[in-house]
Amino acid sequence: EKVGHIVDILENETFHGLPVIEQDPSSCLQYKGKLRGIILRSQLIAMLKKKAYAPEGRKPSVRMTEQDFNDPYPVPQRMSIKDIEVTEEEKHCIIDVRPYMNRTPYTVTPDFSLPRVFRLFRGLGLRHLVVVDDDFQPIGMVTRKDLAKYRAGTKRGMLHMEQLTIENV
Repeated sequence: EKVGHIVDILENETFHGLPVIEQDPSSCLQYKGKLRGIILRSQLIAMLKKKAYAPEGRKPSVRMTEQDFNDPYPVPQRMSIKDIEVTEEEKHCIIDVRPYMNRTPYTVTPDFSLPRVFRLFRGLGLRHLVVVDDDFQPIGMVTRKDLAKYRAGTKRGMLHMEQLTIENV
């Protein structure tokens, strides 16, 4: 993906996990394609900070290590895209996220029930869950913040979800 496009996404979206999509060459839609993985905002920012990109057709001179993603100074999760300077020339470079993305993110289909999604988040400690259609194209994302609006309880041995309102808090 072009560095400029990554920067635009990070400047305009607040998501912490972003789906990686293999573009469908037959589609004129920019974001249509099969889900290939998920990458964290903090990983993208670390890659931009280290300039782990190169002009199209060339390999980047910088190879990211696990330490680069875990470097505590500054904490990658607290780094902002505003802290990264990218020149106009660099915006045309290509950044390859494939070596660093999670290639097997958890996914659900739109017909998954809310209690089942809640159990997945709670049982697996998930932060992001990609919603895909029958063609494995991403159509949405569920985050912990989405589920924070609900309280789980059990009634007669079944998980019950209650939407929280200001009066319930």
